[in-house]
Amino acid sequence: MKNFCKCFFGFSSRQKIHSVSFNSAEWLKPRNDGKFRFSSPISLLTSHLSRLTVSPRNDAKKLTIRPAFTLAEVLIVLGIIGVVAEYTIPTLVANTQKQIYVTSLQKAYSNWNQALVQMAADGGCIGDLSCFFDSNDLKTMGDKIAKYFKVVKNCDTTTTGCFPNTIARSFDGSDTASGYDGSNYYRFITADGMAVRFYTPSLGCSATSGSLTKVCITWVNIDVNGFKKPNALGRDIFQFVIDNTSGPALYPTGGAKYAYWKTGLCNYGYNGGTDKEGYYCTGRIIDEGWQMNY
Repeated sequence: MKNFCKCFFGFSSRQKIHSVSFNSAEWLKPRNDGKFRFSSPISLLTSHLSRLTVSPRNDAKKLTIRPAFTLAEVLIVLGIIGVVAEYTIPTLVANTQKQIYVTSLQKAYSNWNQALVQMAADGGCIGDLSCFFDSNDLKTMGDKIAKYFKVVKNCDTTTTGCFPNTIARSFDGSDTASGYDGSNYYRFITADGMAVRFYTPSLGCSATSGSLTKVCITWVNIDVNGFKKPNALGRDIFQFVIDNTSGPALYPTGGAKYAYWKTGLCNYGYNGGTDKEGYYCTGRIIDEGWQMNY
């Protein structure tokens, strides 16, 4: 009865699988009365294990040690990253901020043009603002216009605090001037944080500016982020006229029909131009596909 029991076992994935065989002489022990006594399998296994030598597998994988970067190499790489970041991050931040201004400008432009179309319809002349502008009194017309916007603060022509009083007239923050929150403009703040001011209206939209022959209001200034800096024309403050020449429209100053920016205003970087005056940058932004390329 050789190999009456055969057991297999191993110790780890890197060691051999061992086997132990038990023959009948180990499994059955004779007793004095001529009978056989069964040995405990556990005692047999323990006996064999005590004589077993565990050997590592011949095919065990060798541990490969790869050299790491030295401290000097790490410091050099970090230094290079720092230099690159110093030159690139400010430009990225500036471009991102420009896009925020332009996106807000697009929103204001769309909201005002929709409101002007509705004003014309409510005035009784669809597609024509002349009926709506039935007075040249600033407060009277301002009160009528303000009703078309979600106004959270209205200074009209009597109080202050609805428009930055000191602004930069150049888009680089230079040429500052005060008095922009004065009572000679109608002023209010909308729910989205935009500050608005506009000048004396024209009765029946009969004023002329540039090539525009049916101007209703000559100047409309919109600060797209209210009192937040930079409060600079051409950056976060933009200028328009309300025009009726080709129907209700918020027309940008600096457009082809009103002090065209390419002729010398807000032409910085354009064909060698150096002018940074911000009054006429609105037309440039729209002309260049809603981009602030200056």
